Amino acid sequence: MRIQELRRSTRNRAAPDRYGEWVCLAQDKFDILANVEELHGSESKLLKAAMEEGMASMNTNNVWSLVEECPKNKKLIRCKWIFKKKTGPDGSVCSFKARLVAQGYAQKFGGDYDETFSPVVGFKSVHAVLALAAKQDLQLHHMDVATAFLNGKLGEEIYLTQPEGFLSEGKENFVCKLNKSLYGVKQSPKCWNIALDGHLKQLGFKQSKNDACIYTCVSNKGLCIIAVYVMIL
Repeated sequence: MRIQELRRSTRNRAAPDRYGEWVCLAQDKFDILANVEELHGSESKLLKAAMEEGMASMNTNNVWSLVEECPKNKKLIRCKWIFKKKTGPDGSVCSFKARLVAQGYAQKFGGDYDETFSPVVGFKSVHAVLALAAKQDLQLHHMDVATAFLNGKLGEEIYLTQPEGFLSEGKENFVCKLNKSLYGVKQSPKCWNIALDGHLKQLGFKQSKNDACIYTCVSNKGLCIIAVYVMIL
């Protein structure tokens, strides 16, 4: 008896159109950089410039402080550079987007982190805001907060290795004690949400009771509604 192999579909799979731009957000892929020292060629200059830009953002936000060693009761977490290529119309690489990511899977619950939940706006709320904007002829704006997670303050002590390729001269054996949240750290989305929530309320926005990620503000300039989806407003 001949066993017939299972036929596998060759159809290209795609997410439903009803998800719109949220699909693009979910499919935003980054590649892992294996070794900074192995960079060569024309793309290496673009990639190094992107990493230097990322380091400048972290220095500006005072993301960490260098300390001599990690306490024995704490786990030292490693980090990696990941990057995304940005291509031009002809397919050639015109720039890179680099991001330093902590290997958060090494964190221990109860010591390195506790709560990690961060709410996001519901699709029904987004539809309601769009319908209201269409009916009232309101202006719509879309904003992606750059280096959003670097603004959240950490409540726990987390220690990180220095980024590869950016060891502090004379302090090569020092480690980074995080002051702010960082991509890859488990509680980063929650820290960012707390920071954003506090800032919006200081500006006079009120949080919706039906959706925690909808904020409204009424002033003499009119009505302003903000819907929050992680780092997208």
